[in-house]
Amino acid sequence: MSIVVGRNLVGSCFPVSVALADSGLVASGFTGSFLEFFSDYVEMWNAGAGNYDAFWYNTGTASWAKSGGGALRAIQPGESIWVNILSFNSGFTWTYPQP
Repeated sequence: MSIVVGRNLVGSCFPVSVALADSGLVASGFTGSFLEFFSDYVEMWNAGAGNYDAFWYNTGTASWAKSGGGALRAIQPGESIWVNILSFNSGFTWTYPQP
């Protein structure tokens, strides 16, 4: 799936819940950073809170983190997520791994 600079509303092709770490985003070219400000990010709707939860990839710890702290969430089948590529980073082709 082609992911371009800016906001990309995409749906999951996974038939099961998949952790961000297992999504293939980073391996496909998602740009992380040791500072949240420079990392691309993923947003998932939080119906209970009525807002989006944002997640970024911390290259310093080689792990995903929730903006503002807190628990990570998984990509759920049938739900859409925003994949946000910052203007100074590059787009990429998201290649899904086998679940």
